[in-house]
Amino acid sequence: MQYDIPQAICEAASRCPYNLACLNGDGRPACPVERFISEKYLFVKSDGIRPCPYRIRFGLMSYVCGCPVRNALYTDYEI
Repeated sequence: MQYDIPQAICEAASRCPYNLACLNGDGRPACPVERFISEKYLFVKSDGIRPCPYRIRFGLMSYVCGCPVRNALYTDYEI
């Protein structure tokens, strides 16, 4: 499945090492969401293997996702 995310949001995720593969469903899946507080605080699970410049450790076991595309996928499609 492909997702319709505005071009400006996609351009804001210019540091994505996976070329926004999460948008077309056949590439790298988006990190699973643990908790959503706001667009600035999307907590995700990490597999601990694949690095991502948008995923920031928060405490011992949590990660905050700063990727604008990942946040849009969650707020627009709840995935």
